[in-house]
Amino acid sequence: MSNVDFEQYEEFDYSPYNDSDGAPCLSDKFLRSRDKRINILHGSVRSSKSIASLLKFLGAMMSISDEQHNVILGAYSHKTLRNNLIDPLFSIVKRFRLDELVDFDYERETHIKWNRNKIVLIGFNNDSALGRVQGLTAKYMLIDELGLIPEEPFNMAYTRLSERDACFWATMNPTNPNHWIYRKWIHNTNLDSLMNVWNYQLWDNPHLPSEYVDSLLATYPKGSVEYKRYILGEPVAEEGLIYDNFNSDEHLFQYNNNDDMVFDEYYISTDYGPGSVSCALLTGLKREHDGNIFYVLDEYYYDIKEHNGHGLSDEELSDKIAELAATIDKKITKFYLPHDATSLYNNIKSSLKYIFYKRLKIYKPDTLADISVIKDLFYKNKILINTECENLIRGLESYRWDPKATMRGESRPLKVDDHLVDSLRAPIIDNYRGRKNYEALTWGG
Repeated sequence: MSNVDFEQYEEFDYSPYNDSDGAPCLSDKFLRSRDKRINILHGSVRSSKSIASLLKFLGAMMSISDEQHNVILGAYSHKTLRNNLIDPLFSIVKRFRLDELVDFDYERETHIKWNRNKIVLIGFNNDSALGRVQGLTAKYMLIDELGLIPEEPFNMAYTRLSERDACFWATMNPTNPNHWIYRKWIHNTNLDSLMNVWNYQLWDNPHLPSEYVDSLLATYPKGSVEYKRYILGEPVAEEGLIYDNFNSDEHLFQYNNNDDMVFDEYYISTDYGPGSVSCALLTGLKREHDGNIFYVLDEYYYDIKEHNGHGLSDEELSDKIAELAATIDKKITKFYLPHDATSLYNNIKSSLKYIFYKRLKIYKPDTLADISVIKDLFYKNKILINTECENLIRGLESYRWDPKATMRGESRPLKVDDHLVDSLRAPIIDNYRGRKNYEALTWGG
């Protein structure tokens, strides 16, 4: 395989990756290396894994510009595929004027045309992913965030690399050391002759601003799971408490509705368990120049175990939610419902339309990504909780990783006393920096 000499391009500023002494960094070594059939870049966040793999991929595509092949470009979802691979790929192609050399076109969300080559786009979280790779014969494959991708569709995609000199590149951040990608691939000595593995640390990207590096080092203390994963790039298992950085000295405040505290927006979020616990949170947002701060102002919590097994009807729960909203003399900006609360949504739609008209949002969780955001915001003291929210505080202090799942290589919270903890996520994930993780509900017929 021949690589493009990107250094010939006037505006090139990605490679070589040299440190302040001029010594080549890891991505420079990777870009100059000879590929094997399997090439995996894993390790620290923001360490240049993705851009280095894209440059390798582009070099490979330029080497087959006059040929006709199928190539796979994949990620966990179409959204991450677009953000992490397609948009940067377009940027590099235009920056180096490669579009003057090849017929390059993004056609719908299914593939990219590269002369006579077809780059097939796969979001591996979609049920159709397996079917889309079956039957393909592929020359190359590039996958982003391999650690998030289910094993079966990945294995099927790998089997499609049946052309002469076929190979794939994959990037991933560290995950559980019992994850299948470590057990069956990275640590599989039978693959040594077929595989290159590149382990990145934060310092392998010399272009990161020093203030960014300093902020990470200040946020994640040495010895923490986050430090080992995000800074050192090590696979580390989650153990014990999930929000082990939540503490009463820094994250609790006293709130009285009669206080003069005014917030820019107000949210209600719910978790819905007709046979167990139903609950809701009232959260206020203050906009600050260095990031939004979330104040959990009040909670509603109903456990049928404490009421002789009597559960709330949808109408009763809707009334309780309306009472929670009425504790403040302000308009509720958004009301978040879990994706599986269909009957509650229908009741609120009919009975409380006058309160929550056009403000309802369905929240679709991405559990591990959401937990990472919440934990990061606790580190930065961007989430504060009223001392009166005793059930939420108890839930945060007891929210733990499932040890049985950890042994299987999975990262999964224990489903114990997690209802209010789950309710906490929606308004924060949606509003901490404008990320959209919901779909709007309409008041149709």
